[in-house]
Amino acid sequence: QDGLLTKQAAELYCAQTQLSYDDPAGDYLVKVSAKNNGGAEVIGENYLEYLELTTFENDFSEIIYGSVKLNELKILQGDLSWAESTNPTVRNTGNTRAQIKIWQNDFGLGKTDNLWNLEYQAKIGDRADFISYLPEQTAVLADPIDLGKAINADFSVLVKKFPSEKSAYGGQMTLSADKAANLTCE
Repeated sequence: QDGLLTKQAAELYCAQTQLSYDDPAGDYLVKVSAKNNGGAEVIGENYLEYLELTTFENDFSEIIYGSVKLNELKILQGDLSWAESTNPTVRNTGNTRAQIKIWQNDFGLGKTDNLWNLEYQAKIGDRADFISYLPEQTAVLADPIDLGKAINADFSVLVKKFPSEKSAYGGQMTLSADKAANLTCE
């Protein structure tokens, strides 16, 4: 009730601008100039803080390894074709670089002598090496995804022992992401 607008000691100006979803998070300098009908001009500047948001999307809802043989590494290769095939792709939809993490259960294959009957590998991009991980273990994949980029996601499974009761197996996979450090010049 006793603010500057109520006292008519300040003016309110509005303008529109756009930030893309993949513009980097951080402070953006906003400069404003306004003229009234008499030609008097006011110039001001301030900062807009674009808050960080680490998000991603993928173009697959399931991973189908197909026929898997005992002690033979089965690889499902991703591609860069968004939603055009069964080959997995992951896209950064946030305004920070994204470090992808993966977790999978054991497909119901269990353990033998206290050791898992299978192991996994995953990577994103063509330059990264596969990261090995066991069921119920979260692995952090190398090579963060840059802003606005789509990248292939490759997954593999190695079955060391099949239980004799079943012939088809299903499991769960969870992908998540953390903010990765910004690129810097050295």
